[in-house]
Amino acid sequence: MQETSKKNLRRIKKELNINENKEVKIIGVTKNRTFEEIEKVLNKGLTDLGENRVQELLRKTEMFPTGVGWHFIGHLQRNKVKYVVRMPQLAMIHSVDSLRLAKKISQEAKRAKRVIPVLLQVNIAREEQKYGFLAQDLNRNLPELDELENIKIKGLMTMAPFVKDPEETRPFFADLRKLVEKIKEKNWQRIKMEELSMGMSQDYLVALEEGATIIRLGRILFSDEGGI
Repeated sequence: MQETSKKNLRRIKKELNINENKEVKIIGVTKNRTFEEIEKVLNKGLTDLGENRVQELLRKTEMFPTGVGWHFIGHLQRNKVKYVVRMPQLAMIHSVDSLRLAKKISQEAKRAKRVIPVLLQVNIAREEQKYGFLAQDLNRNLPELDELENIKIKGLMTMAPFVKDPEETRPFFADLRKLVEKIKEKNWQRIKMEELSMGMSQDYLVALEEGATIIRLGRILFSDEGGI
C-alpha cells in the first residue's frame, strides 16, 4: 500500500505539471479509509484531506491533529454545522448547497469568532439525487450570500455525473467554469471566484483541462489502479 500510494501520488503530480496547472490542490478523500492508509499517503507528501461525513471528520481530525488541512466535502446538515465550524483544522467547506446552509454557517462562525472559507456547490447536471444550487438560480442568491460576514466564498464546486467515458463529463465542467467567469463580471464585496473544485478519480484529467484548481481523489490514490 505504501509503494502504491507513493507511485500514484507521484504520477498525479506529474500530470498536473503536464497540464501546466501548477496551482492545483490535491485533496485525498478519506471516506472508508483506515488510519494506516491515511498515514501512508500523508507520509508521501499529501497535506490536504477531505471527508464526507461529520462524525468521521471529527474522529479523523483527532487521529491527525496537526499538519493536515481538512476539507468537508459531503452534504452538511444544518444541525451539524457547529461541530464543523469549531474545528481548528478546518480548511474549507466545499458543499454549501443552499442559502439557508450558508446563513447557518455564517451564524455559527460568528459565534466561534471565525471566518470560514467555503465553496458553493452547484448541481450543474441538474441530477435529482444530488444537492446543490441550480445554475440558473444561483445568481438570484448571490446578493444575499455576499452579505454574509463570517463566510468567505472562494469559488464553486460540483460533482459531474458518473459515466463510463470521462470525456462525457467535459460539458459539465466547462459549464461550471463559464459560470465562474460570469459571476466574476460583477463587483462583489465578499464573493471571490478563485477556486473550482471539480474532478474525482474517474474524471480528474478532464476537470484539469477545463480549469479545475482543486481535485478530490480517493480510489486512485489508495488503490493499485493507475499506478506506474
